[in-house]
Amino acid sequence: MVPATDGLVVVCTYRVRAGQQTAFEHLLEAHVPALRQLGLITNYPTHTLRRADGAEPVYVEVFEWASPDAAARAAEVPEVVAIWEPMAALCQARDGLPGLEFPRFDDLEVQR
Repeated sequence: MVPATDGLVVVCTYRVRAGQQTAFEHLLEAHVPALRQLGLITNYPTHTLRRADGAEPVYVEVFEWASPDAAARAAEVPEVVAIWEPMAALCQARDGLPGLEFPRFDDLEVQR
């Protein structure tokens, strides 16, 4: 197994407040396109998932930052902040976990 993305793949987890899914999904639709247009993420395949088991709303979004400092740069771009701030307001901590999480991962080449 060999790391292929230098830890720039981020798996964002959003624990959305009940009843706020429509508003959150509207922001989510703009998120990756804005990051991509600003050159902050790569063409790595993105994934957006919604928890399907009827539990409280949880969304997951996967993408790859364009550089190690891209997340910090994104936090200074008004177009991104205009998405991130309302997203955060629609999320809440649950089950001892924060409302939003953004751990970075290595993409591994696994032989199957």
